[in-house]
Amino acid sequence: SYFQRFGGVKRYLDEVVEQARRDGYTSTVFGRRRYLPELTSDNRVARENAERAALNAPIQGTAADIIKVAMIRVDAALNDASRDQPFQSRVLLQVHDELVVEVAPGELEQVQAIVEEEMDRAITLRVPLEVSAGTGTYVAASIGGTAGEVDLGDGECSYDTAAAVVVGDLAADTWTTGGELMDDLLPSAVFGS
Repeated sequence: SYFQRFGGVKRYLDEVVEQARRDGYTSTVFGRRRYLPELTSDNRVARENAERAALNAPIQGTAADIIKVAMIRVDAALNDASRDQPFQSRVLLQVHDELVVEVAPGELEQVQAIVEEEMDRAITLRVPLEVSAGTGTYVAASIGGTAGEVDLGDGECSYDTAAAVVVGDLAADTWTTGGELMDDLLPSAVFGS
């Protein structure tokens, strides 16, 4: 089974709940805390929910912290004031471990390189976070007028192919290896290293 192969993970899961019960919170690698007063509740359902949250918060919280750092780094690189010609491309949104970037014409190669580099540098661990980037186009719809404009007056609908989109994705499988990344996220005592 998984826990037989990765015994350190099982120990970690047991220890993180006990540590959270003692401290009243769990924390991410970046130090962000999630307080869980229900860990000492007499209500079994509330206590078990808090125990599940104590298991989840350090890993998922750290993943959220990493993508936030990556998003800030990508946005800062795209808005670097020292460039002669500022990028017209922009970060549109973040979904789980992905950033979606709207890329202006002629900027695809440079923006893709920035996305990959800045996401890769979001945090330094003993194992690399793998970043993959893909591109595609999207269709912008408008009602009357050109793409991006909305004119509800005439009721006409037009479609226009817009700029490329880069999606940077931190490899989710890295989080489930149960070994290398866990070594970075957990105290070394958990794995005896």
